[in-house]
Amino acid sequence: MRALFLCIVLSSALAAQASYALQRGAQAAPAVEVYAEGKELRAAVERLASLARASGAREVRLARADAASGGGDPRLPRIVLGTATDPLARALAERLGAVFQGRGFSFLGREYALPGDALIATFEDPERAGLPLSLYVGVTPEGLADFVHDLELRSTSAFSTWRRGELEREGTLALRAAASRDARAGQYEAQLSTDRQERRRARIESDRRVELRGFRIEGPARIDEERVSAYAAAASRVRHQVLEWAAADPSAAPPELRIVAHDTPAEMRALLERVDLSIDRHAARTVHVLLAPGLPDDGGAGVARETARAVLGEPALPWLLDAVGGLHAEQHWGRKGTEWLAWLHDAGLALPIAELVDPTAAQRYSPHRLRPQRGMLLGKLLAGRGAPYVRALWRGEGAAELAGDAALQSACDALLAESREQHSANIAARRSTARALREQWPALRGFVATGIGVQSARYGETACADDVRRARELGANAFVFPFACWDRRADPAAPGQPEETWPFSDATDLEIAIELERASGSVRWLAPQLLSSPNAGLAGEEVRTRPEQWDAYFDLSGRVLEHYALLAELLGADGLFLGFELAQSTREPVGTRDLENALAVRELRHARWRELARAVRRSTSAALAYGARYDGETAEFPVWDELDAVGELLFEPLATTRGVDPDTTRDELVVGLSTQLAELAAHARKVGKPAFALAGCPARERGWERRGARVGPVAQDAQRLWYDALARALAQLGPSDRPSGVFLWALEPGSEPGRFDPLGTPSEAFLPDVLRSR
Repeated sequence: MRALFLCIVLSSALAAQASYALQRGAQAAPAVEVYAEGKELRAAVERLASLARASGAREVRLARADAASGGGDPRLPRIVLGTATDPLARALAERLGAVFQGRGFSFLGREYALPGDALIATFEDPERAGLPLSLYVGVTPEGLADFVHDLELRSTSAFSTWRRGELEREGTLALRAAASRDARAGQYEAQLSTDRQERRRARIESDRRVELRGFRIEGPARIDEERVSAYAAAASRVRHQVLEWAAADPSAAPPELRIVAHDTPAEMRALLERVDLSIDRHAARTVHVLLAPGLPDDGGAGVARETARAVLGEPALPWLLDAVGGLHAEQHWGRKGTEWLAWLHDAGLALPIAELVDPTAAQRYSPHRLRPQRGMLLGKLLAGRGAPYVRALWRGEGAAELAGDAALQSACDALLAESREQHSANIAARRSTARALREQWPALRGFVATGIGVQSARYGETACADDVRRARELGANAFVFPFACWDRRADPAAPGQPEETWPFSDATDLEIAIELERASGSVRWLAPQLLSSPNAGLAGEEVRTRPEQWDAYFDLSGRVLEHYALLAELLGADGLFLGFELAQSTREPVGTRDLENALAVRELRHARWRELARAVRRSTSAALAYGARYDGETAEFPVWDELDAVGELLFEPLATTRGVDPDTTRDELVVGLSTQLAELAAHARKVGKPAFALAGCPARERGWERRGARVGPVAQDAQRLWYDALARALAQLGPSDRPSGVFLWALEPGSEPGRFDPLGTPSEAFLPDVLRSR
């Protein structure tokens, strides 16, 4: 679900303490009460509440109209929606410093008087200590209703203001009372942190505009005109297709629509604080699209969704928004619709209708699997039952019968099979070409590039590109991109619509695409790392002793890896690591009292690893590898025969003699590294696969003794000595006795001393010898 504003970390210890208390209160609440003014808002909230019940999300309780002056459940957090005529919403907004003038209001010296204008804030509920209250104040009920489908309970004291449906300003809230921190009596002081008004005004004044029938597209003057023209033509076709079935009166004027094009991810993020192929701003009747060089566009999916919503309103069934985009978009992440459906069918990823219409499906299945098939279902409904039926379905009528419709299921199955037959030759050629290219790969020498997500300094417009360019100049021809992912979000679950961003990650699919595009021309590997939670360790390293525990883990791991396998296929990534150092899932049982159970669990783990590797293989033509621990996991990993490379993280501590000259230490390191590299290469030859070594050393004193951690005094000379030894070890081994791939850990964001990144340090002098040792 799209967040309406960022949760900003408060700087003071007191504010942080208060935010933590609010977060605990929000997480513990089984439900949220919503107070809404007027028929329009209450109807929108009732629709949201029904979706929450259907999807299993936190319960949404619509408070009675007379409950604003008291009552309700004091144990629950509240969301309050209203305008200047609503006493509760008005009183709460005035605590924040809002001044009402007629239907509009002013806040922090700026007036808001248009239907798409709003103030959204979260702070401690003055009537319910320790619980957050989220306030939505708009100019008109109709305009505020447009925000209800994004309704979200937050737990950090912060505010955002919206103009014409677009995010304009953000900041934090702190109690103003100096003598008392009692939220029941205090006024809040709003502290501005971000203001996009000038940046947006500059865009408006300088943008080039193309007016088309019923909509316009605008973009910066520097944007590729051919790309904009092509997208405008596609948007026009998509819009016409949607209007053909969505508009009951063909003679009615189509609703106005504004498309704002962005030519770089950084520029889009600066205006919206988000980056995606498209972002719908329903309250502003605007769709923002990314038309950046080297990246796919959304194929018109955002235009399709917004056109349908403008004509029909919010759908009673949220899967229909996915379906509209999936049906009418001319491509899915650069792949034609029928071609991608054929790939999904060939991979065994067809979903039954019952799953396609399930409100919770987005929490279990990759959007690259779910959304195109939802589009296929909508197309079948339009072709077989007609536009009036689909318009009624949009209102929620006749939805219950879909899941059990055997004839409709057969029609969908037939369409998928037909698509597969149509594209079978292309699918086979794609897979065989990928295999042939892998067999022709040269020795791979490159880097592991960490910190690729939106919170990373590397996300800047050129930072990673500069690192990749410099690494290539030094001889790199391959890169591995690891990132963390998990199954459940850290914030309290939003009431209402099911999640649309599963699996959760510190790098979105688009951010991964951006990094791969910056490294285009090199061999590029994805390396998702499944965590137990955002703040926990690797899920595969948890101790599990019962078969059902391991089945649950492999089920989850399979769904997550399926998503990234499909993403790798869409983005043209060359390889996919199935994980790093998941030794609990691969090791032989030792020291157990129940040997029979341990052996049964062992057989189960090995069988599930094989099943997992084969399923991922069906989903992508990319090469597959795994990164084993240095301490024996390489020999115990059960399914190297299913993969394309034997990987190992060579972080085994190397003991060297203390108190000797650097040349002696270097020679000892050469011996240790040569032994590790040769043993890895020998094991890989035994199983008939190339060997990949991932290795690095932090710039810390004697960092080779604890190469996996940044501990000890900063010492760039120590890192330089290790790289000198690595270059000598690779040269001494020769091509036949050293790994086919060597990936240096790591290119890192930031500039703090003592890190692993060797670029721009004395170690860089040895990188050409390491990277060209082929």
